[in-house]
Amino acid sequence: MSQRRLHGWARIGIVLSLVWAITGSIWALNLLYGRVYENYAVCQSLMSATASDCEQLFQTQYREAQQRQLAAVAVLGIGPLPVAWLLVYGLVAIVRWIRRGFQST
Repeated sequence: MSQRRLHGWARIGIVLSLVWAITGSIWALNLLYGRVYENYAVCQSLMSATASDCEQLFQTQYREAQQRQLAAVAVLGIGPLPVAWLLVYGLVAIVRWIRRGFQST
């Protein structure tokens, strides 16, 4: 049984992917829920709004954000990873192909 070892660049790519998955997911959730809390704060600052109106608005928007939570994390936190890996592998393949063209046989 042969073991295939990861090169240094592949290890760096894995670590960067994990870092992006975590920070991208946090960023997506911050974008999603940040708007809900902003709207709640604006509602509370309005003179015409009652506390129950603001609470009802908050609960509605919070439930909607919870429903979109998985999609937001998938799109912003995990979605760019396969694209980035394909891009990097494509660039590496192109550079290797160009280098082979300059080598004498």
